[in-house]
Amino acid sequence: MNVGRLRRVFLLAALAIHPYTDVTIHRDRWGVPHITAKTDAGCVFGLMFAQAEDHFAQLETDAIQAIGRSAEGE
Repeated sequence: MNVGRLRRVFLLAALAIHPYTDVTIHRDRWGVPHITAKTDAGCVFGLMFAQAEDHFAQLETDAIQAIGRSAEGE
């Protein structure tokens, strides 16, 4: 599975399981995310979404290693 396809899979999965419509992510002038939500689960979703926006390459690498496919070529 190439990196672009994995990115699309993650995005589609996030959109499909996104039950947290009450999450708001506001970034201040330094780019720091401020997350508000009605539930703890919504806040965690917002945190993970902000992390994916900022550090997607690292999340992608970690996911590839976690499923044991880091030895495959691109």
